Amino acid sequence: MNSENKIPNDQRKNRALIKSIKSLSVLLIEDNENDVELIKYEIKRRALKCDLIHVSTKEQFLKKIIDQTFDIILSDYNLPQLTGQDIINILIKKQIETPVIIVTGSINEEIAVEAIKSGASDYILKTNLSRLVPAINSAIEKSKIQKEKEKLENELKQNKEMLSLILNSTEDCIMLFDTDCKIIYFNSAPVFGYKNEDVAGKFPNEIFDEALAWQIEDSIKKVIAEKKTILTEEEYKIHHKIESFSVERSPVFDSNGEVIAVSSFARNITGKKIIEDALKKSEEKHKVIFNNASDSIIICDLNGKILDVNKVCAQALEYSKEELLNKNLLDLISPIYYSYLNDKLSNLKKHGSVTFELVHVTKQGKIIPIESRSKIIEYENQKVVISIIRDITERKKYESDLRTAKEKAEVADKLKSEFLAQMSHEIRTPINNILSFSELIKEELDEIITDELKTSFEIINRAGGRIIRTIDLLLHMSELQTGSYEYCPEKIDVYSEILEKLFIEFSIYAIQKGLDIKIFKNTSNTELIIDEKSVYQIFSNLIDNAIKYTPEGFVHISIGKTEKNKIYVDIADSGIGISKEYLPDLFTPFTQEEQGYTRKFEGNGLGLALVKKYVELNSAEIEIQSIKGKGTTVRIIFKNN
Repeated sequence: MNSENKIPNDQRKNRALIKSIKSLSVLLIEDNENDVELIKYEIKRRALKCDLIHVSTKEQFLKKIIDQTFDIILSDYNLPQLTGQDIINILIKKQIETPVIIVTGSINEEIAVEAIKSGASDYILKTNLSRLVPAINSAIEKSKIQKEKEKLENELKQNKEMLSLILNSTEDCIMLFDTDCKIIYFNSAPVFGYKNEDVAGKFPNEIFDEALAWQIEDSIKKVIAEKKTILTEEEYKIHHKIESFSVERSPVFDSNGEVIAVSSFARNITGKKIIEDALKKSEEKHKVIFNNASDSIIICDLNGKILDVNKVCAQALEYSKEELLNKNLLDLISPIYYSYLNDKLSNLKKHGSVTFELVHVTKQGKIIPIESRSKIIEYENQKVVISIIRDITERKKYESDLRTAKEKAEVADKLKSEFLAQMSHEIRTPINNILSFSELIKEELDEIITDELKTSFEIINRAGGRIIRTIDLLLHMSELQTGSYEYCPEKIDVYSEILEKLFIEFSIYAIQKGLDIKIFKNTSNTELIIDEKSVYQIFSNLIDNAIKYTPEGFVHISIGKTEKNKIYVDIADSGIGISKEYLPDLFTPFTQEEQGYTRKFEGNGLGLALVKKYVELNSAEIEIQSIKGKGTTVRIIFKNN
């Protein structure tokens, strides 16, 4: 005979259950190692799939139940530091719902009963460990059933609370009547101020006035007799005011199809009626506005069929309103614009609104340029297009005049630019020739030239350079004033690409004057998004001025960052300085602090005016600190690091 057939039915069921469940997490609390081995052996013998963790002290037990979740806890009743009852109490206190089985060598019946009452799932004598695995399976199954029961009870409770909340929080009045018109249920609708316990078991005439009560009872009897829902309007007195309610009453049937009750849903429609009245007045008002608007208004369907027009539109197009109502938008324009108008209507359907220009043709053939602002709206329960149409004849004439004026201005500007370029060429060419031949003559006569002649050649070079700089400044200022300067921002290392190059260029000039010129880098990141050409001109002018107006001492260039992390560049000198009185006029074109032919320093007063405009072009700021006779510091602060 097969050995499997010898196994009792209950054991066969347990084994089948064991095979079907996942590996269990088991906590064993036992201080006797021999008993631990016996329990492990019994679990293994019964083929119970589990991960068994063994602890023997209170501290170990407390740590494990905090760190890990277990499917079942097996515990000796008498341990050195705690008892099985202590373990149950700890689990209850910590709200841990893991089932506990007491596995003990001896326990009296009174203690066993107390343990079960306290929450133990079972108790097993160590002399009868054959009950252990079935007891584990039973305890886990009971725990699962208990949790499902609690879950269902909680859900039922929540559903009841939710239903009660919904019924009592709605503004609608919900009532249930029996077939004798007695109130069975009344929700606590805030609008009435009644509670169910106040009115349940009463008749309508005990709550409402006689006329209303009669109306309610009559409708209930009608529902019962006809076995169908009826809709009615009733007026209730709410807070000393009469309010209108829309009421729906329906029969409630039993399993035999007999009416056993009548449900009633009453909704306050006073506000709705007020809105409907207001809407009616609004429609009348809009009709007045529609017919008296100064612009033409056309309402058409999505295919362009005209549904309505105002008086202004009919007059402008020289048609009667009736004639226009039989037309399509395409009938109002020249055939050459059909495709264009259809494209605009397609865009309108896609985006909901569109603005475009078109030309209308009147009944008498007159051409009218118009601007149409069209939008899809709901009108008389359908989607339509409303178009506000404005005659733009005067605007078109103005635009034409403006274009003509613009073209003339552009021609004049072009002539001005060509004139400046030609003048620049005509002046630069002879000046460059003079400077070139002057330098050749100087080189040819270098060995026999006197000091007086050398000075004369230097004067020629300086004068020529001065004329060229003046031309450049005039051209640059002209570009800025006419808006023809091309601003090209890009990421530039202002230190290496601009300041270092200018430092090398101007060092010779400064050293020739006996000045101490230095450059300082006080920050590692000196990259900026700027227009390189204009920023180069800013610092070229400032360094040139610093050297020019400093008879002795120093010129220092430094770059760093402000407290707000903005990059700044300082040009500091120990020169002649600027008086407080002249500072407000410092950036005015063609001005200098010293005027007339007797001034000590050359210049045309355009340099700082250009610097100011280039600074603004690059969204930067310029600050100047100066003391007359002691020196000047100019700081440029860049905002777009």
